[in-house]
Amino acid sequence: RNLDFYRNVLGQRFVKRTVNFDAPDTYHFYFADEAGTPGSVLTFFAWTNVRKGVRGNGETNVVAYNVPVGSLGFWQARLDENGVKTDPIEERFGEKVLPFSDPDGMRVELVEVKSLPPVRFWEDGPVPQEYALRGFHSVTLWLDEVEPTSGLLVDQMGYQAAGREGNRYRFIGDTNA
Repeated sequence: RNLDFYRNVLGQRFVKRTVNFDAPDTYHFYFADEAGTPGSVLTFFAWTNVRKGVRGNGETNVVAYNVPVGSLGFWQARLDENGVKTDPIEERFGEKVLPFSDPDGMRVELVEVKSLPPVRFWEDGPVPQEYALRGFHSVTLWLDEVEPTSGLLVDQMGYQAAGREGNRYRFIGDTNA
């Protein structure tokens, strides 16, 4: 289910399968662009017969990908054709966002951005290049208190506070790194 969704629906290349070294009977899947460009690689442990987790504070709640401006209509139709229910398109920080859940319940968002990062398009993939995912946009963390994490991001990791909308705070790092 995980492999089918990320490879065949979202169009990410299945770049590697290893074993979980702590549990060698469990696979570790890697999905990315054509070359496994940093900023495009997402990994999963393919646990079988495990109950769904419960979302809560102190965790990464959403993984968001960059997509080209004007592509969310394509993605709504593609996800619908593949039985994935999407939420309504939202606007956050001046960008259009299409939220949905993957088959295991992980929240995923597609964010239209004007300036796309350089990734390698997977020529043999199922998604046309003009709509393809272009690496990660961001993650959303659920926190009781933003201040400790803000301090870590700004003071220790070099991020900059880039705005606030309601209960969402945005931090950006060096985009030239």
